[in-house]
Amino acid sequence: MDKKYTDRYDKPIKIGDTVELVDIPLDLFLLRTEPEQNILRAEIGNTHFIQGINQHGKVRLEFYDKNHMPHTIIIDPSCVRRIFG
Repeated sequence: MDKKYTDRYDKPIKIGDTVELVDIPLDLFLLRTEPEQNILRAEIGNTHFIQGINQHGKVRLEFYDKNHMPHTIIIDPSCVRRIFG
C-alpha cells in the first residue's frame, strides 16, 4: 500500500505536484553560510515541483538561485502548500 503524504493544510501531495514553499525549518540553516541562508530565505513564497519523496516522507525541491546555480532542499511536507496536483 502506498503511503499518503499531505502538505501543511492536509492536502494530499505527490511527486510532480506544484507546491509553494511556505516555511524553512531551522535545521536547514545550521552549518550554512550567510549567503546560503539568504538563498534559502529567498525561496519562501516561490513555487516548485516536488521532485521526490524519500523514505522518511520528506519532499525534495530543486531550484536555481539568482545566479543560476542549482540547489536541492529536502524538507518536511508541512513546509509546503500544494498549488496544483
